[in-house]
Amino acid sequence: MKSYKLSDLTQREVESLKARPRIDFTSVFSVVQLIVDDVRVRGDDAVKEYTSRFDKVRLENIIENVNDLPDPELDEAVRESFDVAYNNIYAFHAAQKPVEKVVENMKGVRCKRVARSIASVGLYVPGGTAVLPSTALMLAVPAQIAGCKTIVLATPPPSDGSICNEVLYCAKKAGVTHILKAGGAQAIAAMAWGTQSCPKVPLEEVNLELGDKDKDGL
Repeated sequence: MKSYKLSDLTQREVESLKARPRIDFTSVFSVVQLIVDDVRVRGDDAVKEYTSRFDKVRLENIIENVNDLPDPELDEAVRESFDVAYNNIYAFHAAQKPVEKVVENMKGVRCKRVARSIASVGLYVPGGTAVLPSTALMLAVPAQIAGCKTIVLATPPPSDGSICNEVLYCAKKAGVTHILKAGGAQAIAAMAWGTQSCPKVPLEEVNLELGDKDKDGL
């Protein structure tokens, strides 16, 4: 690690060190846009094709209904660790639930503030060779507490096309309804647009018009 002594630096050098790195994603956007457009048009077939190309996994089905899957077998110590993590995450986010507020502005006029969850939500959990089951808990538990009816969890599959036992255990515990066995841009596009088998989830903050320079992009 390179170190600097502040008193030896000019103001310009200080500002240069403080500046955040800037990366030109233009070339990436052009590639991703093609994937997004293809998934929008061809749905499941496109997701399978890109999963085969990028992850070297051939899938019969890209979506699994979590309720139809058997409970995964885990070492007892691992299971207990996930249970503790789930309880801690649940307690933290449950404490943030907004309280219904009623105000009588004037006699006979009452105003109420009510928070309602969106009906469906999409989550992305790293998988393949870098599985992060804790991410499944951190993303899914808030959605579970909020009362989202449809929770789609996208995670890249390992070489055999299965679902990581640890991720599946966390998904079941946290109320995930569907698991999309895909990663990358094809998974995000599948959730945003919906496919023949993948439910559409609202991703309004994700801009899929990557070619438009006036917008932020993915």
